[in-house]
Amino acid sequence: MFPDSLSDQEVLAYGRTLCRTKDRDEQGATLTRAGSAWPARGADPWDLVYVCPEIVGATHPELLRSTTETEAANTAYIAEENAKCRDPWPRTKDVVQATAKYFLFADGDHGYLVHDPGDEAADEAAERAMDKVYDDRTLIGVAGSAVLIGHVEDVIDLCLTVKAFRTAPPRRTAGWDQVNEVLVVSRSGRLTVPYMGEGGEVGAGAPMPNLAIAGKGRYRLRVYVRVDDAGEEQHLVVVFPGASRKRLELKP
Repeated sequence: MFPDSLSDQEVLAYGRTLCRTKDRDEQGATLTRAGSAWPARGADPWDLVYVCPEIVGATHPELLRSTTETEAANTAYIAEENAKCRDPWPRTKDVVQATAKYFLFADGDHGYLVHDPGDEAADEAAERAMDKVYDDRTLIGVAGSAVLIGHVEDVIDLCLTVKAFRTAPPRRTAGWDQVNEVLVVSRSGRLTVPYMGEGGEVGAGAPMPNLAIAGKGRYRLRVYVRVDDAGEEQHLVVVFPGASRKRLELKP
């Protein structure tokens, strides 16, 4: 925000001035006087909270929370978001399942993985799956033990349900916008979706089960996607043993 030539005292003085500014234009003028490389950016509340907490805290009280308070608030928020998601197949019997909010990257540019985290080439497989989504402009990218599933709307989170079956369940495409099925391989006997975990920002809001219920081997992975009237995106991922290599567009 400030050039390296300014002393600490000068930086703090400009910071206190920014605390007193009325709007973004006034902040930009202050930063221009300071020799800032990006005056149009203005000052984020995070930039000023340690300089004038009494001013920033009046409009952004969450920035004054202790670590414990922040963690409690985050936990409550995630639980609240998870509770908004519902199982779209509540009456369909399965072996394991979970439903949670999946938090994407802040820019919403990435999807989520269903992968084998125990595969020695897990990272490489994930990268190749991501490349296929971008290069082929497709919803699903597959690379061995990793499947990257994108999203159809410009969202930063979505509702995700995962289910594992011992045999292929009915296709039941009615009510869904897209239904696709691909092959995925479990080399270690695991297939799961990354969990956001404590302090994380990206991932499922709750731990996801192991979907490779038959151990190591090949599985079919079916993805259901729809967007409701409120613009909320819902995904259902169904996994079951199967060796076919075909990519099926059950509902393009």
